[in-house]
Amino acid sequence: MKKTILFSIVAMAGLLFASCVKEDHAVNQRVTYYPVFDITGGNTVAWQLGDAWADPGYAATLNGEDVTSKVEVYSDLDTDAPGIYNIDYVFVNEDGFEGSVSRTVVVYDIANASDIDISGSYSKLTLIDAGADMSSRVPYTMTITPGPGAGLFYMQDLLCGYFSIGRGYGNAYAFYALIQLNKDNSIDLLQTKNAWPYAILDNGDSLYDPESGSVTVNWFWAGWGDDLTCVYAN
Repeated sequence: MKKTILFSIVAMAGLLFASCVKEDHAVNQRVTYYPVFDITGGNTVAWQLGDAWADPGYAATLNGEDVTSKVEVYSDLDTDAPGIYNIDYVFVNEDGFEGSVSRTVVVYDIANASDIDISGSYSKLTLIDAGADMSSRVPYTMTITPGPGAGLFYMQDLLCGYFSIGRGYGNAYAFYALIQLNKDNSIDLLQTKNAWPYAILDNGDSLYDPESGSVTVNWFWAGWGDDLTCVYAN
């Protein structure tokens, strides 16, 4: 008799435990919703240097409800300095989950931008380091591709591929650059990106030669402490 009672108590305890587990599991199931963003004007915007920023607009909905007023906007945008900036639109729902979208703003002198297209493949490269010709150490071909606005272009490597290809370091060591071609054929360095922690300065005398079709960029790299010239030609 005692054994039967003991078995019954244990069985009931097991059922109660199983019931609690199922109940807890059901309580922990919850549907959370993320925002849907609508960015007016596109995710990349060209902006005139010196003009005050006026956001083209954005909206956010959460499960069909307008939550635009609850969106936080974060940015490092400076319209008085040429460059590429990001604006982040962020919404956090009641469960603490974040949803976001970004807009890229390219700030440059649009009014002074040239309409000449210099994009293409260049097979004759010249690299000058403090007056010394290092062209024998660079590859044969580099490219210039269209950028995110009129007169803007991406250069494959400001160092003519010296590290990335010539030394075999890989693309992470290329000196990518966003340049602006101006109406007077001068070239401005708007942004550079590379794996080295050393400063890059625009020497201010880069240019495009419409007769030869060559692109010459003069700059200073703190990594070598030298003035450098990279010429893309054909």
